[in-house]
Amino acid sequence: MNVANIQPKIQSLQPLEINKLTRACLKAYFDNTWALYELLFSAIKSEETLYLSPDPLRNPLVFYLGH
Repeated sequence: MNVANIQPKIQSLQPLEINKLTRACLKAYFDNTWALYELLFSAIKSEETLYLSPDPLRNPLVFYLGH
């Protein structure tokens, strides 16, 4: 097995405890959240899908990609 091809496990993390928050902890939490977000949107295979609104009370998916 090639170690370079092993991806780190990405998972949802428990909310941070504000009274124990450090800069490094906050950065790690943000980086993990960003990786999850990118992984979610990488599942969209066609550009047209970004402009669909899966629920009439929600914005099209492209809105969430940009925000």
